[in-house]
Formats: sequence, structure tokens, C-alpha cells
Amino acid sequence: MMRKQIFSGLLLFLMMLALAGTARAAEGEDILSAQADALNTKALERAAGEYGAQPITPQISLDAGLQDLAERGQGLVLGAVRTALRSGVMLLVIVLHCG
Repeated sequence: MMRKQIFSGLLLFLMMLALAGTARAAEGEDILSAQADALNTKALERAAGEYGAQPITPQISLDAGLQDLAERGQGLVLGAVRTALRSGVMLLVIVLHCG
């Protein structure tokens, strides 16, 4: 009975050693690479590059991205307001001139 327990324990130990060699823990760089491939971050970087966005890196912060987005959005809104105001003034001048 004791031999059977020792043999079973030894067999279990050897199986664990054999499986430990094949079950390698993924390193951080492997994980990031797999995530980048799954999310197709290269295409995202190309699309974001058209807007002058920051490159996608593990060090990028959400706060910096949101700040950049707010600054760009503010500039676009101000540009749209200026264009609308200019169009309104031009229409007013035309109406006053023709009326």
C-alpha cells in the first residue's frame, strides 16, 4: 500500500514537471503583442494619425488623450462658430443691401 502511494506521488510529480515545461507563463511583451494583433492597433494608429493623435503605446495616459481631444474639439467648435457667424453676417449684408 505504501509503495503504491509513493509511486503515485512520484508519477504525479513527474507529470507536473513535464507540464511545467510546456506551460510557460506569457511575458508582458508577448501579452501586449497579442493584444495589439487582436485589436489591430496598427490600423487604429494609421486612422488616428490623420488627426495628429498620439501614438498608441503602453505609456499613453487616458488623461493626456482626453486633454488632447478636448483641445482639438474646442478648436473645431470655434472654427465652426466663426464660419457660421461669417455666413450669418454675409446673409445679413445681402438682405440689407437688397431690401
